[in-house]
Amino acid sequence: MANNQQHSAEPAFEPATSVLLIIDMISDFQFEDGSMVAKQCAAIVPTIVQLRDRLAEAGGTVVYVNDTAGTWTMDRTELLAKAAAPNSKGRRIVEALAPLDDSVMLLKPKHSAFFATPLDLLLQSLNAKTLILTGMTTHMCILFTAIDAYMRDFQIIIPKDAVTAHTEELSQTTLDYCRTILQCATPTTATLIKQLNNRDT
Repeated sequence: MANNQQHSAEPAFEPATSVLLIIDMISDFQFEDGSMVAKQCAAIVPTIVQLRDRLAEAGGTVVYVNDTAGTWTMDRTELLAKAAAPNSKGRRIVEALAPLDDSVMLLKPKHSAFFATPLDLLLQSLNAKTLILTGMTTHMCILFTAIDAYMRDFQIIIPKDAVTAHTEELSQTTLDYCRTILQCATPTTATLIKQLNNRDT
């Protein structure tokens, strides 16, 4: 039985057992509608960075999970280099959001951050209880990851201003589904940061 606390506008969570997933933000956006999606992703970068830095400071864990776009031989170094290339539509995003050298980055072949990745094992080793999902896209990779997290009984938080989809309506419809069916909390990042700050007072 899921915890009703997850419906709260201010979901309670412990930083030490919380993991922030930054999903599919490292990209050159060389795909159909890539320019539009890159612009939308750029708009949520400052929000994600603020939450990332504050959660890490409070003792939480940050994990980047990224699609390899079907390139089976790609590794972390190649992915970052491709996304940061001079002709990349995602260059400014990478410059602002690139993981630190000691940050965990997992590469995924499909939509969910869990499918065919070691994320399960990583979360077990961290004794994680709460997953905070950010990135793109709300109706695809965020949704599929949330479904898999729900099946594993994690508390799920999706900051509504730290995810994006092709349209605002599509993103909102997906968030409504996640909140109603998957019992996700969908607060603002400011709400989460406020809770983290209140722990220090």
